[in-house]
Amino acid sequence: MLSFNSLGIALLFFLQATELLAQTQNINFRKVEIPGNRMWGISEMAMAGDKNTMAIGTGQGPLYLWDCEKEEIIKEIRVGGYYAGPLLEYNPVHDKYLKLTKTFFADWAPNKDRPTRVEVLNTETEEIVFRSEKVNDACWTPDGKYLVLLQGGKLYFFDIQTGKGLAEEEEIDLATINKSIQLDVVAYSAEVDPRNKVVAVSHLPSKSDIERIPRIRNDKKAKKAALKYNHLVSFYDLKSGKRIFSTDDLFDIIYQMEYSPDKNYLFVYSLPHNRSSQTASIGRQGYIQRVIGETGEVTRTIYPSQIENPDFKVDYDNQYMGVISLNAGKIPAPMLCNVHDYETARTLYSYSMDMRFLEQITLNKSSLVFLPDGETIIVAFGNVLGYWKYK
Repeated sequence: MLSFNSLGIALLFFLQATELLAQTQNINFRKVEIPGNRMWGISEMAMAGDKNTMAIGTGQGPLYLWDCEKEEIIKEIRVGGYYAGPLLEYNPVHDKYLKLTKTFFADWAPNKDRPTRVEVLNTETEEIVFRSEKVNDACWTPDGKYLVLLQGGKLYFFDIQTGKGLAEEEEIDLATINKSIQLDVVAYSAEVDPRNKVVAVSHLPSKSDIERIPRIRNDKKAKKAALKYNHLVSFYDLKSGKRIFSTDDLFDIIYQMEYSPDKNYLFVYSLPHNRSSQTASIGRQGYIQRVIGETGEVTRTIYPSQIENPDFKVDYDNQYMGVISLNAGKIPAPMLCNVHDYETARTLYSYSMDMRFLEQITLNKSSLVFLPDGETIIVAFGNVLGYWKYK
């Protein structure tokens, strides 16, 4: 049975979807092919700090560095082990360092967390300076000095400046990293706040955690379900490792967390527990919820998506949130790039990636990047890029 919170979220999505279908799609769109990229599907795009160099990850293919203004390849780098393409994240200070996280075509154990491959690529030397197959999650510290690695109930801080080129498949032993903190929970995802003071982690709630949630603490049935099917986010001091506070409400199974560029919010992406570990997580409705970073208050601002682990980004002026989703009203359902009002989550613009791309889907993924001009998004579908003036 859906909780009251889940029913409210589902109703919000229905209203937004109804509004979306009534909108006229903006057609100010231009397709751009990546020279030589005839078969590699694009899995992820990430913008460097210079606001012009974009990293493009592909499934089974190379990684491209792309000049967004000149619309040409800067560099093509060979990477291995990413049959479904990597997720990408630039170091917040040093553009030469790029984090790659392994992804999969489908998650056949959607309710369970499992270690995955995380690498750091030096794009200047084209060397891998960090690699581990045993990481549950990884994030950068905002000063760009450390790669924070989550393994179970422990956080390791790898000094990226000391990283040297690794041989193929050579790994860093996390036990040899001398800077770490021990948590009081087994965590599944982690993100350091922009002020470099606390780290947010997702985990299963304990009975004492449940008692602090006002909407369910007097509901025995809801409390029992929450212990099995929900996650909580807690915030820990980066120096001492002590828990400071937790969110004032629960979430579904959390897959991704990310702080907002304006430093005010923590975005939490979650999917409902599907109650069956034998079923792949395909087509489930997910939600990106906004949490006030300094208090842990879960707000009512919610950005929905019907694609698993969607790409989402905020524009440079903190006015819009771009989210990749699916148009469930069509068969087969095409991918959508939705642009929401940042404060209200109302859907303002939408682009359907079916008839206009006319490219074969090589990966069931898409990605987006805002350009600094305040009116253009680059979206990816199959093996092509689209420059979309959404306003």
